[in-house]
Amino acid sequence: MSLRQASYVVAVVEEGSFSRAAARMHVAQPTLSQQVRALERRLGGPLLERLGQGVRPTPAGRAFVLEARAAVRALERAERAAQAVNAGREGDLEVACVSTVASAFMPDALRRLRVTNPGVVVRLIEVIHRDLLEAQARAGLGDVAIGPPPAHWDGPLRTVGEQRFCIVLPEAIAPGRRGVVRLADLADVPWVLYPPQYGLSDVVMSACAAAGFTPETAATTAQVETAARLAAAGLGPALVPVGALPPGLSRTARPIEPAVVRPIVAYTRGPRTPVVDALLDALMAS
Repeated sequence: MSLRQASYVVAVVEEGSFSRAAARMHVAQPTLSQQVRALERRLGGPLLERLGQGVRPTPAGRAFVLEARAAVRALERAERAAQAVNAGREGDLEVACVSTVASAFMPDALRRLRVTNPGVVVRLIEVIHRDLLEAQARAGLGDVAIGPPPAHWDGPLRTVGEQRFCIVLPEAIAPGRRGVVRLADLADVPWVLYPPQYGLSDVVMSACAAAGFTPETAATTAQVETAARLAAAGLGPALVPVGALPPGLSRTARPIEPAVVRPIVAYTRGPRTPVVDALLDALMAS
């Protein structure tokens, strides 16, 4: 027995007519009648009594429709729910992203998405490194991954922004460092660094290498806010995403030369859904 056959019987009972039921179900009347007879044979007796001026359910038909109607309505709700999700009107959206992107990019983007797609519930899944993000996205994590460009991704990918970095200096020397700070001028002081497994460690090391040095370590932390506050407290400079700079520390932050910027991309395992596109549009508008 199929749900389609059950829906035919429910339609005939509710319409009181095979012809009206066929029109409602968008099927030819002979096909509907054939499917109803096949179901009756399967169940061992008639479900419908064919009258001269209509159709009424038999006792078995009344018992069948009582249960079948709930199943048919549930299927109709399931169809509407899937259509709403596919259209981007509602549903759950899992967004996997590196943690610094989540804190700097997602609040404004999700606020915009809430306005355009109020029925969508977003669940953020944060990881600490772009390689981990790529690996877990391949394994099925999230509906969309957002972070620095993955190293080996061959699926759909779209650039949605860029992440700029600044240098946070100890408060004691920050006032004297007006304007742009050259990274090479910080080669001889200990730095506040990130642990190697943390994605920003690669950014710091690459930027310093481009400036011609390897930074010495004064302290390490996996938290951007902690790194910025340690730097401001005097432990040494720290490279921090501009969008993740903690409140109150702008007086100790300076632009750097050469500029450190990394693109932010969104990638999916298959074609993007309308709600994913809506999120990416919100990101680009932020």
